[in-house]
Amino acid sequence: MLKNFNQWLDEPERARTDEFEAAWAIHEQIERCKAAIERWQELERNAKTPSEVITAEERLGELRQELETLNRHASGADVMKPAAEQTPPPDPVQAAPAMPPRAMKRRALIAEYQNEWSSIEDDLREASRNGLDAAKLAQQHGMWNPDVAMEWAKSRGKLAQQRTGMSPATWCGPFTRHQPR
Repeated sequence: MLKNFNQWLDEPERARTDEFEAAWAIHEQIERCKAAIERWQELERNAKTPSEVITAEERLGELRQELETLNRHASGADVMKPAAEQTPPPDPVQAAPAMPPRAMKRRALIAEYQNEWSSIEDDLREASRNGLDAAKLAQQHGMWNPDVAMEWAKSRGKLAQQRTGMSPATWCGPFTRHQPR
């Protein structure tokens, strides 16, 4: 009988310990998330290129959502309701507002993609004749959507990584010239 009584005493304590450990783990996740947000905010402030800023903004959005979820879980807001009253999380496709397209000035676009797309300057100059004007943003004067521009370049084989195939005239053997006798 004493053994059963001790088991009975230990069970609630174990449950409390498990609950405490779970709360502590959530608290640690919240602290790590806050630290990551601070690091990404610092990276965003010190960004040197538009792509670094965009990457930092995207990551900050993800981290803020994660922090909000963790805070809700820590406060018990999502645990306190009975299962019948809990609403499922909104569908991310429907819940997320339409993000505006990325926008870059012509010079920034050229500077960022010059190494991959050597004819970018000429192609942008001829945009109204070659169809690249689809990458222009009508709402913002002088701004271009780099994603659309890169898709255009990719579809026309303008990117360097697409052209790195081996030429049929290239010899892969051990000698590249005649050896003098």
